[in-house]
Amino acid sequence: MLFRSAFQKALAFYSVERTLIEHAQNLNEFTSVIEDSHLQMHVFRLMSEASELNSGFLPLFIQPIEGKFYVEEDYIGGPSVGSEIISIGKLSMQELHNLAKKWSPNEGQAMKANEEAAPYYYTPSHFFANPSQTDSDTETIVFKKDDKIDSLRVQLVDLKQLKKIRNEHFKKSKKNIEAAIYLNEGKAVLTVRSFSSHPFQNDIKKIRKFFQATRELDIRDVAIDVQIGRAH
Repeated sequence: MLFRSAFQKALAFYSVERTLIEHAQNLNEFTSVIEDSHLQMHVFRLMSEASELNSGFLPLFIQPIEGKFYVEEDYIGGPSVGSEIISIGKLSMQELHNLAKKWSPNEGQAMKANEEAAPYYYTPSHFFANPSQTDSDTETIVFKKDDKIDSLRVQLVDLKQLKKIRNEHFKKSKKNIEAAIYLNEGKAVLTVRSFSSHPFQNDIKKIRKFFQATRELDIRDVAIDVQIGRAH
């Protein structure tokens, strides 16, 4: 009965003409039931194939922390690092986060895996929600900084620029130790990507400087993010 129900649902979905993006979203919904990451969609390839020559993209490097969303890096002249993002265009940041979660299946019993993977899919999820935007368009970002709500209009980039920005970002992210301090929230995050003996010995000074900085700034809410084996 379950297979018959799934077949009938799929048949009903394709009773009308669908776009490539709609087809991929539907297929992703069915395969995610299996809870196997090997069956997940190649989301960035889909984004590239569904785009036009003049399509516009928004490079988004945003980190969720306790239900809020903060700028991790800014390549487009948008809100500064550490700003809390409220909405992007017609979507609240929570809505964009929920859309991004759908592209990352939970692996077996890892029921919150897609929460952690979602930030990787913010850019394609924004594109799928706005596939007609071009690289000459701008997008409005509403954010909070120093307890004040503000907004900026940022320029979208073309696919070539997006790839260049992503390459630059992930080249930086190869650092073994990374620290982020959010003064407005009184929080700090230390990211450790490896405990391998050779590189880790060189990173001890960075770790000490991080904790020294948190003490000097009187930051008591400190998180240590151990990302061993995480692949983006």
